[in-house]
Amino acid sequence: MTATLQLPIARLRVPKTDAPLTARAAPDWPAFWQRIRERLARDGYRTGTLRLYRHVLRDLRTFLLDHHHIHHPGLLTRELADDYLLHLTRQNVSWSWLANVIAVLRNSFDRLGHLELTVHMVTPRRKWPLPETLHARELGLLFDALPNPRDRLLVALLSGCAVP
Repeated sequence: MTATLQLPIARLRVPKTDAPLTARAAPDWPAFWQRIRERLARDGYRTGTLRLYRHVLRDLRTFLLDHHHIHHPGLLTRELADDYLLHLTRQNVSWSWLANVIAVLRNSFDRLGHLELTVHMVTPRRKWPLPETLHARELGLLFDALPNPRDRLLVALLSGCAVP
């Protein structure tokens, strides 16, 4: 009889009895961050992830103060969240940073706060460049260099499957 090794599986714990961490209930941004940080730490988030959350929420706070004169996290609406993402895209942030920002907003305001600010947001995906194909002249040189008709047929079939 062989013994099986049982490894613990890390799972995100979201107790049903927890009250929502609504931004509207927090008196200001530092109190809101304190509630979010405590909850994330309790759920097992690591230090680097907490730094990411703090950075994104500070940047959001600065944006709301500078562009909309909003001083309270509870006044964040779907339109303001969209405006913040538009502001980031105008700054040419990477697709991965934008995905991180959406994840932080979704977790902080939607999952923990039971708001629906980011339900409509689509997380950007990495852009995969199309492969480079050979030009007709290069294909002709390749066909001329092949020794037999079988190899020419294989290369012709493969080149026909390529994206133009």
